[in-house]
Amino acid sequence: MKTGKSGIVKGQIGLDGKKVVEAVEEEVNTDDVGLLKSALQKYVRRGNAVKAMWFASRLLDVAGAWSTWKRLLTIAVEDCGQSNAILTCDVLYRMFMANRKQETDQKAVTWDMRRCVTCAAKVLADSPKDRRADSFLEFREATIRCADDAEVAAKIAELDEMDDFVFDIHTRKGRQMGRGNEHWYGVSSHVENPVKGEVDWERDYVSILARLAKEKRVTW
Repeated sequence: MKTGKSGIVKGQIGLDGKKVVEAVEEEVNTDDVGLLKSALQKYVRRGNAVKAMWFASRLLDVAGAWSTWKRLLTIAVEDCGQSNAILTCDVLYRMFMANRKQETDQKAVTWDMRRCVTCAAKVLADSPKDRRADSFLEFREATIRCADDAEVAAKIAELDEMDDFVFDIHTRKGRQMGRGNEHWYGVSSHVENPVKGEVDWERDYVSILARLAKEKRVTW
């Protein structure tokens, strides 16, 4: 059975970027901590909010705040991967730290602080899941290590291929192709999934710039 200091060690940098002054002296079974982290993350992935809250609370008791929040913030990026979950988890962490600063005993975990932890676990479990960013890094590593694999090589070639709209006034090839501001306004500045304001702006203002560029009256 492996044991270690609970949560933090002396001199460690906390999640708020400041040095942790005191060490937590209780010995913990690090195998148990690893299991609790795994359980928390797996139940978040499967959307089981009650189990996620349970194991987040257990992890807080066993490993302390630093390890618990490090895992929750990792899960937010690794498994949820969307701004709502990431920002909500970050806000809850900041609320946790604000409550901690009000306490004389910096090792104390109050009811309000526990609520932040369990709420973060609940939000992550209830959030849509998107593991593309984490999985992409694994695939990127595979393209380096296994570039001689036929399927991997084919995917590398596919990903490396650039669409024609990439070559605009801001690239050497685009300028060599004679592409200027008219091409920029008509092709390369196009966006998908625009907000209403963007649509209105393109209609009312960018259209004027596109005409002026076509008439060679403006250049940038």
